[in-house]
Amino acid sequence: MVRKASVPALLHSRPSRFPLHHVMSEAEAFDALRDENQLLYERFAALEEEFKIHNLSPLPVSTPEPPDSSSPILPPTSFREPKIDPPPEFDGKVSDYAMFLNHCEFYFDNKPSMFLYNDKNKVSVVISYLRRCTAAWAHALHCTNPANPAFLSWAQFRALMNSLFEDTYYLEQVHHYFHVLKQKDSIRNFSIEFKTFAFILQLDEGTIISEYKEKLEDTVQQRIAYTTGIISFKLLVAKSIEINQVRYKIAKASTKKDESHSQKPIFNDFIPSQIKNSSSSQLSGHLTPSLDLI
Repeated sequence: MVRKASVPALLHSRPSRFPLHHVMSEAEAFDALRDENQLLYERFAALEEEFKIHNLSPLPVSTPEPPDSSSPILPPTSFREPKIDPPPEFDGKVSDYAMFLNHCEFYFDNKPSMFLYNDKNKVSVVISYLRRCTAAWAHALHCTNPANPAFLSWAQFRALMNSLFEDTYYLEQVHHYFHVLKQKDSIRNFSIEFKTFAFILQLDEGTIISEYKEKLEDTVQQRIAYTTGIISFKLLVAKSIEINQVRYKIAKASTKKDESHSQKPIFNDFIPSQIKNSSSSQLSGHLTPSLDLI
Protein backbone atom coordinates (compact mmCIF):
# COMPACT_ATOMS: atom_id res chain seq x y z
CA MET A 1 0.00 0.00 0.00
CA VAL A 2 1.38 3.34 -1.03
CA ARG A 3 1.09 5.88 1.78
CA LYS A 4 0.29 9.37 0.71
CA ALA A 5 2.62 12.08 1.80
CA SER A 6 1.55 14.44 4.48
CA VAL A 7 0.66 18.06 3.77
CA PRO A 8 4.02 19.55 4.89
CA ALA A 9 5.84 17.02 2.74
CA LEU A 10 3.74 17.94 -0.28
CA LEU A 11 4.65 21.56 0.10
CA HIS A 12 8.30 20.82 -0.64
CA SER A 13 8.03 17.62 -2.68
CA ARG A 14 8.19 19.21 -6.12
CA PRO A 15 10.91 21.70 -6.90
CA SER A 16 10.29 24.20 -9.63
CA ARG A 17 11.32 23.12 -13.11
CA PHE A 18 12.22 26.62 -14.18
CA PRO A 19 14.89 28.96 -12.87
CA LEU A 20 13.79 32.10 -11.08
CA HIS A 21 14.63 34.50 -13.91
CA HIS A 22 13.45 32.28 -16.78
CA VAL A 23 10.77 33.74 -19.08
CA MET A 24 8.21 30.97 -19.76
CA SER A 25 6.60 30.36 -23.09
CA GLU A 26 2.88 29.76 -23.48
CA ALA A 27 3.27 25.97 -23.41
CA GLU A 28 5.49 26.14 -20.34
CA ALA A 29 3.02 28.39 -18.53
CA PHE A 30 0.23 25.93 -19.30
CA ASP A 31 2.30 23.04 -17.93
CA ALA A 32 3.08 25.04 -14.76
CA LEU A 33 -0.59 25.73 -14.14
CA ARG A 34 -1.45 22.10 -14.62
CA ASP A 35 1.23 21.03 -12.15
CA GLU A 36 -0.01 23.60 -9.62
CA ASN A 37 -3.61 22.35 -9.92
CA GLN A 38 -2.43 18.80 -9.42
CA LEU A 39 -0.50 19.81 -6.33
CA LEU A 40 -3.56 21.58 -4.86
CA TYR A 41 -5.70 18.51 -5.55
CA GLU A 42 -3.20 16.28 -3.74
CA ARG A 43 -3.11 18.65 -0.77
CA PHE A 44 -6.93 18.61 -0.50
CA ALA A 45 -6.99 14.77 -0.71
CA ALA A 46 -4.37 14.55 2.04
CA LEU A 47 -6.37 16.83 4.32
CA GLU A 48 -9.54 14.82 3.68
CA GLU A 49 -7.72 11.59 4.51
CA GLU A 50 -6.35 13.10 7.71
CA PHE A 51 -9.85 14.08 8.81
CA LYS A 52 -11.06 10.53 8.25
CA ILE A 53 -8.14 8.99 10.18
CA HIS A 54 -8.65 11.15 13.30
CA ASN A 55 -12.47 11.11 13.07
CA LEU A 56 -12.55 14.88 13.13
CA SER A 57 -15.93 16.57 12.82
CA PRO A 58 -16.87 20.22 12.37
CA LEU A 59 -17.08 22.28 15.53
CA PRO A 60 -20.61 22.38 17.02
CA VAL A 61 -22.45 25.65 16.83
CA SER A 62 -23.22 26.86 20.35
CA THR A 63 -26.75 28.15 20.88
CA PRO A 64 -27.30 30.80 23.57
CA GLU A 65 -29.15 29.62 26.63
CA PRO A 66 -32.42 31.31 27.51
CA PRO A 67 -32.06 33.98 30.23
CA ASP A 68 -32.81 32.96 33.77
CA SER A 69 -36.17 34.29 34.96
CA SER A 70 -34.73 34.93 38.42
CA SER A 71 -31.96 37.19 37.13
CA PRO A 72 -32.72 40.95 37.27
CA ILE A 73 -33.78 42.58 34.03
CA LEU A 74 -31.86 45.80 33.55
CA PRO A 75 -33.48 48.71 31.72
CA PRO A 76 -32.36 49.44 28.16
CA THR A 77 -29.58 51.96 27.82
CA SER A 78 -31.63 54.10 25.42
CA PHE A 79 -34.45 54.54 27.94
CA ARG A 80 -35.15 58.19 28.62
CA GLU A 81 -36.18 58.80 32.21
CA PRO A 82 -38.82 61.42 33.01
CA LYS A 83 -37.93 64.67 34.71
CA ILE A 84 -39.17 64.47 38.29
CA ASP A 85 -38.49 66.82 41.17
CA PRO A 86 -36.34 65.30 43.90
CA PRO A 87 -37.88 64.66 47.32
CA PRO A 88 -38.29 67.64 49.67
CA GLU A 89 -36.03 68.18 52.64
CA PHE A 90 -37.01 66.46 55.87
CA ASP A 91 -36.22 68.12 59.19
CA GLY A 92 -37.76 65.55 61.52
CA LYS A 93 -41.37 66.76 61.62
CA VAL A 94 -43.41 63.65 62.24
CA SER A 95 -46.43 64.83 60.28
CA ASP A 96 -44.27 65.25 57.14
CA TYR A 97 -42.45 61.92 57.38
CA ALA A 98 -44.97 59.77 55.46
CA MET A 99 -45.12 62.26 52.58
CA PHE A 100 -41.31 62.50 52.48
CA LEU A 101 -40.93 58.72 52.40
CA ASN A 102 -43.55 58.27 49.67
CA HIS A 103 -41.90 60.97 47.56
CA CYS A 104 -38.54 59.17 47.89
CA GLU A 105 -40.07 55.85 46.79
CA PHE A 106 -41.75 57.55 43.82
CA TYR A 107 -38.44 59.18 42.84
CA PHE A 108 -36.58 55.84 43.03
CA ASP A 109 -39.15 54.02 40.88
CA ASN A 110 -38.88 56.60 38.09
CA LYS A 111 -35.06 56.63 38.04
CA PRO A 112 -34.20 52.97 37.35
CA SER A 113 -30.80 53.68 35.82
CA MET A 114 -29.63 55.11 39.13
CA PHE A 115 -31.63 53.22 41.76
CA LEU A 116 -32.70 49.85 40.28
CA TYR A 117 -31.04 47.15 42.42
CA ASN A 118 -28.80 49.80 43.99
CA ASP A 119 -29.80 50.34 47.60
CA LYS A 120 -26.64 52.27 48.37
CA ASN A 121 -27.69 55.08 46.04
CA LYS A 122 -31.14 55.17 47.63
CA VAL A 123 -29.72 55.53 51.14
CA SER A 124 -27.23 58.16 50.00
CA VAL A 125 -29.92 60.30 48.36
CA VAL A 126 -32.21 60.10 51.39
CA ILE A 127 -29.38 61.14 53.72
CA SER A 128 -28.59 64.11 51.47
CA TYR A 129 -32.12 65.48 52.04
CA LEU A 130 -32.10 65.13 55.83
CA ARG A 131 -31.86 68.34 57.85
CA ARG A 132 -31.41 69.38 61.50
CA CYS A 133 -32.02 66.52 63.95
CA THR A 134 -32.42 63.93 61.20
CA ALA A 135 -29.09 64.89 59.65
CA ALA A 136 -27.46 64.73 63.08
CA TRP A 137 -28.91 61.25 63.58
CA ALA A 138 -27.54 59.99 60.24
CA HIS A 139 -24.14 61.55 61.01
CA ALA A 140 -24.01 59.85 64.41
CA LEU A 141 -25.02 56.52 62.85
CA HIS A 142 -22.16 56.75 60.36
CA CYS A 143 -19.60 57.84 62.95
CA THR A 144 -20.56 54.99 65.27
CA ASN A 145 -20.17 52.32 62.60
CA PRO A 146 -19.19 53.35 59.05
CA ALA A 147 -19.61 49.72 57.94
CA ASN A 148 -23.20 49.53 59.17
CA PRO A 149 -25.12 47.28 56.76
CA ALA A 150 -28.03 49.73 56.87
CA PHE A 151 -26.07 52.03 54.55
CA LEU A 152 -26.13 49.29 51.90
CA SER A 153 -29.74 48.20 52.39
CA TRP A 154 -32.66 50.56 51.79
CA ALA A 155 -35.04 48.26 53.68
CA GLN A 156 -32.88 48.33 56.81
CA PHE A 157 -32.28 52.08 56.67
CA ARG A 158 -35.99 52.74 56.15
CA ALA A 159 -36.82 50.52 59.12
CA LEU A 160 -34.46 52.58 61.29
CA MET A 161 -36.11 55.81 60.15
CA ASN A 162 -39.58 54.37 60.77
CA SER A 163 -38.64 53.54 64.35
CA LEU A 164 -37.69 57.19 64.94
CA PHE A 165 -39.96 59.36 62.80
CA GLU A 166 -43.06 57.33 61.94
CA ASP A 167 -46.26 58.84 63.33
CA THR A 168 -47.73 56.12 65.57
CA TYR A 169 -50.97 58.11 65.96
CA TYR A 170 -51.42 58.64 62.24
CA LEU A 171 -54.27 56.17 61.80
CA GLU A 172 -56.04 57.50 64.89
CA GLN A 173 -55.89 61.01 63.46
CA VAL A 174 -57.21 59.78 60.11
CA HIS A 175 -60.10 58.05 61.88
CA HIS A 176 -60.90 61.28 63.72
CA TYR A 177 -60.77 63.45 60.58
CA PHE A 178 -62.93 60.93 58.70
CA HIS A 179 -65.48 60.86 61.52
CA VAL A 180 -65.99 64.65 61.55
CA LEU A 181 -65.82 65.03 57.77
CA LYS A 182 -68.93 66.67 56.30
CA GLN A 183 -69.81 68.24 52.97
CA LYS A 184 -69.89 72.01 53.34
CA ASP A 185 -69.48 73.70 49.96
CA SER A 186 -67.95 72.00 46.91
CA ILE A 187 -68.97 68.39 46.59
CA ARG A 188 -66.01 67.71 44.29
CA ASN A 189 -63.52 68.74 46.96
CA PHE A 190 -65.47 66.75 49.53
CA SER A 191 -65.45 63.60 47.37
CA ILE A 192 -61.67 63.83 46.85
CA GLU A 193 -61.05 64.20 50.57
CA PHE A 194 -63.47 61.38 51.34
CA LYS A 195 -61.79 59.02 48.85
CA THR A 196 -58.37 59.78 50.35
CA PHE A 197 -59.45 58.88 53.88
CA ALA A 198 -61.38 55.80 52.70
CA PHE A 199 -58.32 54.53 50.82
CA ILE A 200 -56.03 55.01 53.84
CA LEU A 201 -58.49 53.26 56.16
CA GLN A 202 -59.07 50.49 53.56
CA LEU A 203 -62.84 50.53 53.88
CA ASP A 204 -64.97 48.07 51.94
CA GLU A 205 -67.42 49.14 49.21
CA GLY A 206 -70.53 48.89 51.38
CA THR A 207 -69.07 50.97 54.21
CA ILE A 208 -67.83 53.59 51.76
CA ILE A 209 -71.30 54.01 50.18
CA SER A 210 -73.13 54.31 53.51
CA GLU A 211 -70.58 56.72 55.01
CA TYR A 212 -70.59 58.89 51.89
CA LYS A 213 -74.38 59.25 51.96
CA GLU A 214 -74.39 60.20 55.64
CA LYS A 215 -71.78 62.92 55.16
CA LEU A 216 -73.61 64.69 52.32
CA GLU A 217 -75.73 67.80 52.86
CA ASP A 218 -79.36 67.18 53.81
CA THR A 219 -80.75 68.38 50.48
CA VAL A 220 -78.40 66.15 48.49
CA GLN A 221 -79.16 63.22 50.81
CA GLN A 222 -82.90 63.58 50.18
CA ARG A 223 -82.48 63.60 46.41
CA ILE A 224 -80.07 60.65 46.51
CA ALA A 225 -82.67 58.70 48.51
CA TYR A 226 -85.18 59.04 45.63
CA THR A 227 -82.62 58.09 42.97
CA THR A 228 -82.54 54.51 41.68
CA GLY A 229 -79.88 52.58 39.78
CA ILE A 230 -76.93 53.52 42.02
CA ILE A 231 -75.07 50.22 42.32
CA SER A 232 -71.51 51.42 42.92
CA PHE A 233 -69.61 54.14 44.73
CA LYS A 234 -68.48 55.62 41.42
CA LEU A 235 -72.08 56.12 40.29
CA LEU A 236 -72.99 57.53 43.71
CA VAL A 237 -70.28 60.21 43.49
CA ALA A 238 -71.24 61.12 39.91
CA LYS A 239 -74.93 61.41 40.83
CA SER A 240 -74.23 63.52 43.91
CA ILE A 241 -72.11 65.94 41.86
CA GLU A 242 -74.89 66.17 39.25
CA ILE A 243 -77.53 66.90 41.91
CA ASN A 244 -75.34 69.52 43.54
CA GLN A 245 -74.74 71.27 40.20
CA VAL A 246 -78.47 71.40 39.40
CA ARG A 247 -79.22 72.77 42.85
CA TYR A 248 -76.54 75.43 42.43
CA LYS A 249 -77.95 76.54 39.07
CA ILE A 250 -81.48 76.80 40.49
CA ALA A 251 -80.28 78.83 43.47
CA LYS A 252 -78.31 81.15 41.19
CA ALA A 253 -81.30 81.70 38.89
CA SER A 254 -83.62 82.51 41.85
CA THR A 255 -81.09 84.97 43.25
CA LYS A 256 -80.99 86.86 39.96
CA LYS A 257 -84.80 86.93 39.81
CA ASP A 258 -85.05 88.39 43.32
CA GLU A 259 -82.49 91.06 42.48
CA SER A 260 -84.42 92.10 39.36
CA HIS A 261 -87.70 92.46 41.35
CA SER A 262 -86.06 94.49 44.13
CA GLN A 263 -84.75 97.14 41.74
CA LYS A 264 -87.07 100.24 41.31
CA PRO A 265 -86.77 102.99 38.69
CA ILE A 266 -85.31 106.22 40.01
CA PHE A 267 -86.86 109.35 38.46
CA ASN A 268 -84.85 111.93 40.37
CA ASP A 269 -82.09 111.63 37.83
CA PHE A 270 -84.46 112.92 35.15
CA ILE A 271 -85.66 116.06 37.14
CA PRO A 272 -83.69 119.25 36.40
CA SER A 273 -81.53 120.42 39.23
CA GLN A 274 -83.26 123.84 39.36
CA ILE A 275 -86.68 122.25 39.96
CA LYS A 276 -85.25 119.68 42.32
CA ASN A 277 -83.81 122.39 44.62
CA SER A 278 -86.88 124.69 44.53
CA SER A 279 -89.59 124.83 47.21
CA SER A 280 -93.17 123.76 46.61
CA SER A 281 -94.43 127.36 46.24
CA GLN A 282 -91.73 128.20 43.78
CA LEU A 283 -92.42 125.02 41.93
CA SER A 284 -96.15 125.88 41.64
CA GLY A 285 -95.26 129.37 40.36
CA HIS A 286 -93.15 127.88 37.65
CA LEU A 287 -95.82 125.44 36.59
CA THR A 288 -98.84 127.88 36.79
CA PRO A 289 -99.17 130.50 33.97
CA SER A 290 -99.19 134.17 35.07
CA LEU A 291 -102.50 136.12 34.95
CA ASP A 292 -100.76 139.08 33.40
CA LEU A 293 -100.19 137.12 30.26
CA ILE A 294 -103.91 136.29 29.84
